[in-house]
Amino acid sequence: MKKIFKTLAVCAVAGTLCAGVAAMAGCAEKTETFTGEYKYDNAWTPGDTYGVKVKVEVKGDKITKVTYQEDTDHYVNVSPSWQAGVPEGSLGATATKEKAQKYLDDTFVGKTVKEVKDLKVAVDATGAPIAVTKDNNKQTLDSAYILSGATQTSGRFVLAIQNALNDIHTGDAFGLVHGAGYAGFASVTVKAGAITDVQLSEVCLPTYVTIPNDDTTIGADYKVKATVKDHGKDVEKTFYKTVTFGSVTMTYDVTKGYVVGDKTMVEFFQDAQNVKTYYKAVMAGKVAVVVGEGNEGKKTDVMTKAALSKEENGYWASANGSVLTPATGKTYWMANRDATCKYVKEHGVDNLLNLARADAENVHSFWMDGTVSTGATWSDMNSKNTTNYVSYAQLIKNAFDAKY
Repeated sequence: MKKIFKTLAVCAVAGTLCAGVAAMAGCAEKTETFTGEYKYDNAWTPGDTYGVKVKVEVKGDKITKVTYQEDTDHYVNVSPSWQAGVPEGSLGATATKEKAQKYLDDTFVGKTVKEVKDLKVAVDATGAPIAVTKDNNKQTLDSAYILSGATQTSGRFVLAIQNALNDIHTGDAFGLVHGAGYAGFASVTVKAGAITDVQLSEVCLPTYVTIPNDDTTIGADYKVKATVKDHGKDVEKTFYKTVTFGSVTMTYDVTKGYVVGDKTMVEFFQDAQNVKTYYKAVMAGKVAVVVGEGNEGKKTDVMTKAALSKEENGYWASANGSVLTPATGKTYWMANRDATCKYVKEHGVDNLLNLARADAENVHSFWMDGTVSTGATWSDMNSKNTTNYVSYAQLIKNAFDAKY
């Protein structure tokens, strides 16, 4: 999954792309414009991102201009000034922003495409460029390309510019899927006009993990017993009263289910950013249930990635009447997900929203693109009457359309 979060995004926005350094040189007097991105998850705030989006102009084999897009609420290039004072060796967020454009002008304008593409930036396991400190310097980036005191920012700029020049772009999308009961994530990567990678994943919502009805270890103040619908039947279940992730607190209401403020859980998750925040928190192991007072009462070993991710929790392990046979060790969910991603990688997204069942009356039949089978049979692949959620096809199309 790492490559999803270290997104490399590119899109040509002016003229016909000249492929490769030699082709760029052959563009002669024509100026080509490329956009690129490099980003990775903010390790401290689920749903937020460190990254930068750049626009690079090239004439012949020389870079003539580089500009960048300003930060947004959930997407920042330079670290915000959340610390008291500026840490030793750091330029600081405000000073970095003031110097950023001059750094781009002085460092990259006039350089050849090859010079910049050949640069090496050392990153850690999260995708963050390695910072230079007084006692540690494992950064491989040529010091001439580092804005002193802003190594990580410099690394992000270099990687984003390289991705622009390499013509790689990735888009991702988040949203409720499958009956508005799960948080979905999709990513599509395109290189030189061809889809090279498709990712699709789901995590269960907090209602998926419950407390045994006869449990006596958790105090009454921290759980709620309610009768809910489960596959059309009334079932009594016991839920954790309070669930937190990031700055979000969900509280279970016996009539409304989980709520955030005055919004039901489904209403809250209509905002894709909220779905992203939850999804990232699950993947980072930062969803907590409250079973006591203070920080000690917040437990992150209950609603874990292993419990909530369909990749790990054994979701849909068996199926009656299915024409799909999962490979050994795969669930039906995995088999359908893999088939869907394979279809998109091989056939693109042009007909993705026009898929239809091979047999409209048989919910077990394959989803078809004309005479081409997707190899997938799952529900909501291309549902037309979804309410409060998107189909898997639409989520993937949204990711494709979101590429920078």
